[in-house]
Amino acid sequence: MAKVKDSKDKSVKLYKKVRNTSSWGSIVAYLLLIILFIMMLVFIAGYVLEYIFESKFAEGYNQISNVAGLYEYANGEKNIMDHIESGDTQFIVKDKSGNIVYQNGENTCGDKSGDIELSNGKETYTVYADKELGLIYPNKDKGLDVKWKKLFKWMEDHEDNISLPVWISIGINNGEQEFIGKAYITINKRDVVLAVELMSGMLIVVAILIILMFVKIIKSAVNYRRIVKLFYYDPTTEGHNWMWYVRYCNDRLQSSFSKKDSFAVINLVFKNYRNYCLCHSVAEGERLLAKINKMLNAEMNKGEMCAHATMSNFALLLKYDGQHPLKPRLESIIKMLQDIDSEHNFDFQIGADLVPPKTNESGKVVKRKDASIENAYNNACAARAALGDSQESGIRIFDSKLLEEQRWYDTVHENQWTALNNEEFVVYYQPKYDPRTNTLRGAEALVRWISPEFGLLHRE
Repeated sequence: MAKVKDSKDKSVKLYKKVRNTSSWGSIVAYLLLIILFIMMLVFIAGYVLEYIFESKFAEGYNQISNVAGLYEYANGEKNIMDHIESGDTQFIVKDKSGNIVYQNGENTCGDKSGDIELSNGKETYTVYADKELGLIYPNKDKGLDVKWKKLFKWMEDHEDNISLPVWISIGINNGEQEFIGKAYITINKRDVVLAVELMSGMLIVVAILIILMFVKIIKSAVNYRRIVKLFYYDPTTEGHNWMWYVRYCNDRLQSSFSKKDSFAVINLVFKNYRNYCLCHSVAEGERLLAKINKMLNAEMNKGEMCAHATMSNFALLLKYDGQHPLKPRLESIIKMLQDIDSEHNFDFQIGADLVPPKTNESGKVVKRKDASIENAYNNACAARAALGDSQESGIRIFDSKLLEEQRWYDTVHENQWTALNNEEFVVYYQPKYDPRTNTLRGAEALVRWISPEFGLLHRE
């Protein structure tokens, strides 16, 4: 039993492997590469935009730093202060207590400050948001955030260069005072065009990659279907082969949707096939098999299956119940096939194994989890073989009596040589008399097997 189970498990694994074999692994790998590539593009784009933003911030900081240095150097000298006040830089100066000791221009500096670090991480700057516009503000992660929704709305009304105000703090006079100047992070049209071109290029590349991926998926799906179709294709009949029958019939027997159905696994044999090929040709014989396969498939109802198993054997899975008896239907199939060619008398033999619904101890119908189409078909073949070597049409259904006959035959076959060696066969002579003269003319030898295990056995 262990070997039988191992063989069955290997077959099931093979069919599942074919069913699950596809190029989805390569598709997933391709998708991961695309995602990785997109992440790289996003990283590069982010790096470029970050570089542009930091360079603009550095320009604003340098401007404020220059004015702060000049203010510190002036130390209240009127000429220098007049020069500073004539410039465009707005700033305020606070003492340690936070009081404004000097102001140039309108003060729109926010109340809360925040430290930011540029990408190199070496320098820290203290900045304030602008009260009036406030599109850029320091966040908790030591970076600058942008109010994008408000920025886009603001950009609709400003077609010129984009100037985003931010207040930058610089310590002066040995830290006794804080110089806070209003800088502008100006993004001109050239920067906008560069960013748009960069984003557009990324989108085009991503779109091309996605299109290529979908083409790959479609081609893989088509190729997979071709491979599966080829794997289950029978070149003789141009229909389904034995592997298709095992794969799908096994699923049908074990399915929850068909657990209440009664099935008959059929082995149908075209008895005259070899002789027909011998008298005509193998090609003619194969054409006849294709015609038989087509006729059988035309007879299949919903949920039934038919495939060309081996040379002159066809495997069928039929439904039956009390309203549709099996044997009359099998007889009609044989009759239909016998009329396939009016110039020849063909014979067909059928063996069947019945697979009724399975019930548990409480009588409830349950799934046939352990059902095996291969075992059932083997039983059907055994039933067909029990018809003997006769070339005439016939039907035999596998049952317990046939099973006992096969087991007994197997037992005899396995023990006969041991019986010969042990001289367990005994010859009985039955005399033959001449009825006219009542004279002994001879004897008939009758061989009997006297087995120590099975007792007296005689030929049935």
